[in-house]
Amino acid sequence: MKIATHQPDFLPYIGLFWKIYCCDVLVILDDVQYSKRGMHDFNYIKTPQGKYKLKVPVSCNYTSKINEVRIADETWYERHLKTLEMNYKRAPYFYECQEVLKSFMKSGYKKLDKLNIDAYKCFMKSLGIEREIVLSSELNIASVKEQRILDICDVMNADVYVSGTGASAYQKKDDFTERGIDLRYAVFEPFTYNQLWGDFIPYLSVVDYIMNCGFNALKGEFEKWGMLPSASMCQVTNEVI
Repeated sequence: MKIATHQPDFLPYIGLFWKIYCCDVLVILDDVQYSKRGMHDFNYIKTPQGKYKLKVPVSCNYTSKINEVRIADETWYERHLKTLEMNYKRAPYFYECQEVLKSFMKSGYKKLDKLNIDAYKCFMKSLGIEREIVLSSELNIASVKEQRILDICDVMNADVYVSGTGASAYQKKDDFTERGIDLRYAVFEPFTYNQLWGDFIPYLSVVDYIMNCGFNALKGEFEKWGMLPSASMCQVTNEVI
């Protein structure tokens, strides 16, 4: 079984969906600590002025876990939908994508993790990427960093762990090999596609891609990319996915 892990981020970028595509099961790390630097409550879209941050207002403290973070304003989604309409109404697939966004944004979420997890499920379905989702809070694992990943792999009976390249800073291939786990990296290289508003900007929310290219195109891109490199073959970058 191939598993991947990721924190519940807001409207994540294409690289995350590549990692999900490469695994059988996605374990969402909903019970790790919330970080203001993490993209749990924000992501970027493109406007005529360049990159723009869409942020969900939240209420929490510095010790909060992600699944404890509350949404602070029930009308946040109205502003988001209006901003997206202002900047993407000319995009070829605006109406198709906007309907999917409305389907979960208007659900009256109180908790940030629920919003993000439902968004993952909704976009995965629309992109044709059918994978099982498991929450780490359901696995009762107390360890941290690499040991936490190893313990999740054990509980899930994984024989392949699909990692983002950012984790290469602390992961050791031998630690996985000793447990019979093949460590592989979902190396994401940004590719250009048609965007509105001038020069191409990479690493935006997947919403930007879907508005411009539709839901059907991304899975086709993934199918062309081939096998995941092993940890020993991988030349990693500083981009975290």
